Amino acid sequence: MGAVKFIRKFFNNGGIIQKEKQLTLKDLSGEHLNQKLGSLFHDMCVKRAAGFVKDELNKNDSPFKGVPKSKLFHEIMILNYWILDNAVSKNKKAAVFDEGYSKYFELFNVTFKREEELASLLQRHRTYYDSWNEVTGHQDKFGLKAAEFIFDKNGDIPRIAEVSFWIISYTHSTMKAFSDMNKKLPAH
Repeated sequence: MGAVKFIRKFFNNGGIIQKEKQLTLKDLSGEHLNQKLGSLFHDMCVKRAAGFVKDELNKNDSPFKGVPKSKLFHEIMILNYWILDNAVSKNKKAAVFDEGYSKYFELFNVTFKREEELASLLQRHRTYYDSWNEVTGHQDKFGLKAAEFIFDKNGDIPRIAEVSFWIISYTHSTMKAFSDMNKKLPAH
């Protein structure tokens, strides 16, 4: 069975793993489990990013109008991997990211300079970590940073309050979805 079919069978409405499928994951071990977990989370990143892009760019009054689909999708994918880094427990993190970044590079056809691309992604993640304020709950700086990456601008972003609101809302809902998924996966 192909990886995509395998992963699709794990999803039930809302992206939660069905109980009987959790048992199948528990039966996997070692490298095979690592690959499936990485693929599972990568596919969640793709699915959620594609959904966000589709929903936003199909709105008549979207504050993201004018941003190329590929640019918005790419930045949301980077954001998803940052969210994933927050949501995945430490004992699963290395496995998920090894396979996940491999899938990410395949998706964006990065065949050379992977170390440079990975360094760039991790720098972007550091920017997101630095701007996310879990203590006060004020995420305005985070929303602004994400908007700057999406629009390739520093400041002077049209409808910045709306852009920031939708990015922050998306981030919160994705954090919850990834956290819920992580809780349902077997520890290894």
